[in-house]
Amino acid sequence: MQKNDNSSPTESKSKIALSVVAGLVIVASAIYFMNSDSDEQEPVKTEQPAKIPDMSKPQIEEKPQVEPKVEPEPEPEPLPEPEPLPEPVVEVEKPKKPELPPLQDSDPVVKADLSQAYQQESISKINFVNKDLLRNFVVFIDNAARGDLLQSRSPVTPPKEKFKVQPTDDGDYLLDPASYQRYTPYVNLFTQLDSATMLDYLNKYQPLINEVYEEIGYPNSSFKQTLIRAIDDALAAPVIEGDIKLVAPSAMYKFADPELESLSDLQKMMIRMGPDNQLKIQAALKRLKDQLNQE
Repeated sequence: MQKNDNSSPTESKSKIALSVVAGLVIVASAIYFMNSDSDEQEPVKTEQPAKIPDMSKPQIEEKPQVEPKVEPEPEPEPLPEPEPLPEPVVEVEKPKKPELPPLQDSDPVVKADLSQAYQQESISKINFVNKDLLRNFVVFIDNAARGDLLQSRSPVTPPKEKFKVQPTDDGDYLLDPASYQRYTPYVNLFTQLDSATMLDYLNKYQPLINEVYEEIGYPNSSFKQTLIRAIDDALAAPVIEGDIKLVAPSAMYKFADPELESLSDLQKMMIRMGPDNQLKIQAALKRLKDQLNQE
């Protein structure tokens, strides 16, 4: 069906022009407002919703991290002072042993040493044997170590004074104390030298002493040990104070006490010296034994 249009062509053109103008105004306004919003208005911040903890999972409390405490390093202990270096040991050359003569020519040297060691007055009261001093000494000590006294091998001559006794009413005898005095020069001579000097002489003549010891049948034995055994036998002699009874069943006197008579010859000689002389000799022998054992 056709619509009736009562407007004129001129009026229609005017309406079209107004429509175009109105559209431009609307477009321009929209552009203006869009530009003014972006220049003047601050953008709206959208707040994020707070997170709600999930209570279904175990909550671990986060502790604030603490920096570990750094302990200061201990100061190093001072190093110990170095010990002083030992002084160099200077080896002192030992004195050479004196050259000894052959054994058969040793008597003059031994006598010279005896004269130098002892006072002349002491030596003049005792007679030493004139020959084979070292041989007689070694053989005498070897027998004494077994308790025997071999007078023929003694390095000194026996006392000149005779053995004295006192008769008793019962027909026996007492050992006269005056007999003790005949041993006094020997005791004084023996105790005049200290034990260290005695040992020096033994060491000096050790090679010749060993030669003698081999001659009498001891090639592999120590003479010093033999000397110690002789000393032990002498030290074992009892010291008798008071009267000593004797009997004379023959030409020789014997001790009336069986125990005394059963002693070795060396021990009985020690008793015949008297208690004072015996104690002096035993003290000197003890010191010499101590020196021998220290070597």
